[in-house]
Amino acid sequence: RGGAGGEVHPLMQRTDGQCWFCLSSPKVEKHLVVSVGDEVYLALAKGQLLPEHVLILPIAHVESAAGLSDAVWAEVHRYKAALVKCFSEALGMGCLVYERNVQSTTGAGGHCHLQVVPLTREQEGRAAAHLGGFAAGRHCPLDKVPASPGGWRSVAGGPGGEDVGFEGASRPRGPPLLHRIAPG
Repeated sequence: RGGAGGEVHPLMQRTDGQCWFCLSSPKVEKHLVVSVGDEVYLALAKGQLLPEHVLILPIAHVESAAGLSDAVWAEVHRYKAALVKCFSEALGMGCLVYERNVQSTTGAGGHCHLQVVPLTREQEGRAAAHLGGFAAGRHCPLDKVPASPGGWRSVAGGPGGEDVGFEGASRPRGPPLLHRIAPG
């Protein structure tokens, strides 16, 4: 809620109240929210891999980064840059940013959330090789995405622009990585 009249911000309007990540939902755990921007917010990860593990999420309910507008992606990028700087200067660490976008078993779409996990400089340097080997061992091709302001977001959709399943990852140094998941 915001403003003197208690009106709900337009980006927070969602009617079903079932999404764990929509700020207007009664299911959202607001104590995990760290920062709220104009289009995006930052939250601690509930199922964290490390204490510094955070999520970058659009305020509006969007299923994946492939569906984010340029304005929202620009704010995501600003949050990512700030986290890279924070992890580097305060912790002497790098990081990995990843998103997993798959249909749920119910067919319901999820809420885009980019996982940001700090890594030691050594881990960060080995991340692409490790992810590539892991993916190859499971017959999941992992493509390096050409450098662009949109990262994996700009090529994650299907050939007709439809939202398809994918896993994307990026590091501060090196090209983004993408695995497209075939429907079904």
